[in-house]
Amino acid sequence: MTTILLVDDHAVVRFGVRMLLGAEAEFLVIGEASDGHSAITAVATCRPDVAVIDMSLPDMSGIEVVRQIRVQSPSTAVLMLTMHNDDALLRQAITAGATGYVVKSAVGTELVEAIKTVAQGGVYIHPSMMAGLVRGIVAMAPGSEPASALAASLTPLTPRETDVLRLLAAGNVNREIAETLHVSVRTVDTHRMNIMDKLSAQSRADLVRYARDHNLL
Repeated sequence: MTTILLVDDHAVVRFGVRMLLGAEAEFLVIGEASDGHSAITAVATCRPDVAVIDMSLPDMSGIEVVRQIRVQSPSTAVLMLTMHNDDALLRQAITAGATGYVVKSAVGTELVEAIKTVAQGGVYIHPSMMAGLVRGIVAMAPGSEPASALAASLTPLTPRETDVLRLLAAGNVNREIAETLHVSVRTVDTHRMNIMDKLSAQSRADLVRYARDHNLL
């Protein structure tokens, strides 16, 4: 069971997100907060696995809330849910300690996938913002170990897409992947198309190269 804290100053947004997450058997929303100070207090009280935090709060910035939560409860993964599709804010959030960044215009399934990813120790960035983030990391510290490690850890792929990519790169065909993952061939084909689109890949060779560069083989 993944426990979740929702932080947003709009009650209607919190209600909508709670309803969305309530449909997932593995999620349990254990608290809500409408401002930064309340969020920090709530984390200290309930120690959620994941805190979903709005970037814009009435009393302090979401970035500062992230910093304080990461110090107070290092085991709590922080996912930013924001209306700002902004590379600079994304880099600030990651630097502060967030491991996820989803824009509010995204579909609900993406938020669910993002929470699952960060709860498992992964990093989830809204796919359209991934390229800008990696460029910013490389530009700020070209060749440095921390920057390279962070860039290598970031992937626009969901955990299931990563599984499919590993198997594709290992030489498996769609039917074999479907049998391994216990899904339909059509599902594998959909994942494959999504992977190629997200990675701007043109061939299997591109997928193999990506898998190798990101230590997925």
